Amino acid sequence: MLEGQNKKLLEIFKEEKTKLEQELKEFTIESNRPGDYNARFPSHEQDLESNALAVQEMENRKALERELEERLRIVNENIKKIDKGTYGVCENCSTKIDEKRLKVIPTAYLCIACASKTGR
Repeated sequence: MLEGQNKKLLEIFKEEKTKLEQELKEFTIESNRPGDYNARFPSHEQDLESNALAVQEMENRKALERELEERLRIVNENIKKIDKGTYGVCENCSTKIDEKRLKVIPTAYLCIACASKTGR
């Protein structure tokens, strides 16, 4: 991809990173490992029904935490790739990923041939 497009993508990835981090901070606490968050347990109530709802809410928070952490990990990897000049290179065969594919899936890390072999 052209240098100007990489700068634009870098801005987009950094904006997405900020958004994801803000979303995570709404219901988690960041651990001492970068990019790792721990969902906070909802307020503790005295009655059984409220406790059951709190447990269900915690399960939902953990699922959302995992999803957001994975998206954040992918965004951070792409920011590093742009900085190193390796963005748009297939991680499997080291060929250049088609620009059309990257426009549709900016986080693509495999070329079409490798992606179809692995089912991704």
